[in-house]
Amino acid sequence: MKLSLILCLVIFPCLLFSEEVTFFFSKPDYLTPAMVVIQNKCFTCHSGPWKNYKTSQQWVDSGLVKPSDFRGSQIIYSLRNFGGDMPMNPKFIVSNSELRILKRWINSIN
Repeated sequence: MKLSLILCLVIFPCLLFSEEVTFFFSKPDYLTPAMVVIQNKCFTCHSGPWKNYKTSQQWVDSGLVKPSDFRGSQIIYSLRNFGGDMPMNPKFIVSNSELRILKRWINSIN
């Protein structure tokens, strides 16, 4: 009995702080795949301060992304080409699967 109690007191805290357990409890990273879409579809033609954004908060602070509001985010409005002639090159048109990646990212921001 004492041995099992000692093992629990020693092993459980080690598990709690192990990388695998920490990963299990951490929030998924939706920004990285979203940035791949933005880099591939936007940065080829457009430059600006957003090229250096590394966090979701920077996108929110810029006014291009509204937390948890995919349809209300300016970046989506621009990417879906509502009322404009963007993109000029058809290879930069955002696919439905890429939009889903962006939607998952924006809707995960609190």
